[in-house]
Amino acid sequence: LKEHEIPYREVPSETQEGQQLHDQYQFRASPGIVVDQASINPYQILVRKECRMDEKKALELFGDPA
Repeated sequence: LKEHEIPYREVPSETQEGQQLHDQYQFRASPGIVVDQASINPYQILVRKECRMDEKKALELFGDPA
């Protein structure tokens, strides 16, 4: 996200807000990702064989900042 200048906010899971987000979205993978109040599974943007992010899928989910 940093590399593509996509704005985001990190919330540590051990904080009260992190626990509230976990309870609200029932994260089953880490990191827990929320976009427009919808939980996104990190595996949706992963190229598993290469263990890297699929940039096209990520930009579809997060929007193109350009």
